[in-house]
Amino acid sequence: MTATAEKPEFATAVGNMPALNWCRLDQLHIDDAYQRSIDTPGSQSMIRAIARKWNWDLCQPLFVAKRDDGRMYVVDGQHRLAAAIMREDIDQLPCIVSMTSGSAQEAQLFSEFNRRRRAPSQLDLYFADLAAGEPTATDINCALIAAGLSMSKHTNAGSFKPGQVMNIAGLRNCLRVHGLDVLSVACDQMAKGWAGQRLQYAGTLFPGIAELVRHERALAQRAPCWAEGPRVQAIAPFLASKQQMDWYGLVMRAKGDTPGTNTHVISGQVLLQHWTAKHPGGA
Repeated sequence: MTATAEKPEFATAVGNMPALNWCRLDQLHIDDAYQRSIDTPGSQSMIRAIARKWNWDLCQPLFVAKRDDGRMYVVDGQHRLAAAIMREDIDQLPCIVSMTSGSAQEAQLFSEFNRRRRAPSQLDLYFADLAAGEPTATDINCALIAAGLSMSKHTNAGSFKPGQVMNIAGLRNCLRVHGLDVLSVACDQMAKGWAGQRLQYAGTLFPGIAELVRHERALAQRAPCWAEGPRVQAIAPFLASKQQMDWYGLVMRAKGDTPGTNTHVISGQVLLQHWTAKHPGGA
């Protein structure tokens, strides 16, 4: 006899079932008692950006409270409302309208909306960009695949599989500053140096590896096939000469000696110092 899975217990649904309506802009009001000010530089910049490139596909319905007197107040979506007003060619917006008892109840809803909202992480945005064919995400993915690496979908380094990384910020920065060739070679040398290992310190160490590759590209003066030269191919054994944790310790000790300095910068300085001590000069 197959056991029946127990259903989780749910609290009784509360609140008023809302209606989805198109509301004229002149019907929508803002209650300053609980709403954030949009007169800040950050808010005004966001409103101008939305207004300049209005996209109906990205316009989620505003959440609007309808009071007993019939007046409607925007609980969530005032930046979209302000952007639509700024444009002057939009006279109505999609709204989820719910009956409320007044400002106090709306303030509670406002707090709940913002407590439950989770901004997408850089990893979330990377996978979305990759699915959309965005060039930067595509280049990063190609560099990882060529090196036999993959991007983790979570940030729990303790449960990484060998060859998984999640240092999207460092990868993006390397591509932006140094280009695809340095990114690809740095990924390749990291994968070879710590083959079969969980790359749990890649966020700290990859910028240093990229700096070694950049250094060697400069020494080779970007000659054809510079990445296949013996010096570049020696980076992997150089990395393998220490455990990841040992390299990480060197970087963090150096950071402790220079508080306030970016960890990525320190990583580059530490690895380059050890590299040039073993591999002085150039081809």
